[in-house]
Amino acid sequence: MTTIKTNYRKKYPNRIPEKEYQLWRKWHETSRRHHYWHKKRVEKQLRSHGYGYLVGDLPEKDIVGDENYQLILDYRRHMTSHQFDEAKVVRNLLRKAGLGIFAGDFPAILKPPLKERVLTPENIIQFTDVISEPVLGFLDTEFTTLKHEILSIGCVLYQQESGETFSFYRTAKPVYEKKLSPRCLEITHLTQEEIDQSEPFPAVMHAFKHFLKENKAKHLMTWGNSDISSLQQSYAFNRLSLQEKKWFEEKVVDIQPVISVTTDESRLQISLNDMKKHYHIEGDVQHHALSDAMDLKEIVLHFKNNYLTKEVVE
Repeated sequence: MTTIKTNYRKKYPNRIPEKEYQLWRKWHETSRRHHYWHKKRVEKQLRSHGYGYLVGDLPEKDIVGDENYQLILDYRRHMTSHQFDEAKVVRNLLRKAGLGIFAGDFPAILKPPLKERVLTPENIIQFTDVISEPVLGFLDTEFTTLKHEILSIGCVLYQQESGETFSFYRTAKPVYEKKLSPRCLEITHLTQEEIDQSEPFPAVMHAFKHFLKENKAKHLMTWGNSDISSLQQSYAFNRLSLQEKKWFEEKVVDIQPVISVTTDESRLQISLNDMKKHYHIEGDVQHHALSDAMDLKEIVLHFKNNYLTKEVVE
């Protein structure tokens, strides 16, 4: 009995680099009848790059094993004989073996490694600009569980030269979810009475904008994209101007992907709590807007001291 080797998935992958994928598409979309020689030229290019299996070449038997090799031959025979039901059965067997590419499956573009996708020159430039500004801004919000309306806004501003910290915290009355669910009260640690006595979202944002202008904060760093998403929801529910909405949108920068991937190349979204543990910062995340914004400030300052010059700027 022949032992089937498993390295054929590396030899005959169904995810391929974009350059070869575009070649394959050109080959696939070209009519053999009207563009025979052009199609042959593309086939030659793919074969020279090691992707002949995408244009009909059989695999090496000693790599895929006798059983899988026979299945590939059976699939081709069934298709040639128009025995489509039988071909479908064989195709499913080949897919289970990771060889669907030999049974009519189309290739896909191979995604670059996570670190390469996140740490692009554009992202690195934006990130380093934001954490090099004279005033560092950190934003966190709490919101309702269903419509994600803003319930509280916490912001910490840190002046790098003096080391001074300024904070802003307000609760806001939602438009639709006026009565908070038990789950929402549990997560946010807010009370119904506190929200009932709060100002509407537009008044809170007016005060917040004044605070940011007064302290010359150019950007606001967030941990994840839920804060900006909830702000956008509340702007829409309160029918505020697009100009006001854009003013805040342009300030918010999600720094979670860059710091997460720089800390651990396999993780795109490390939690705030895990980052606190990573830097030995005492206490758990409180899910309180101001407290979480303060935690984010501490994480970024630790990150700057430990990783920025060594891993991101290079």
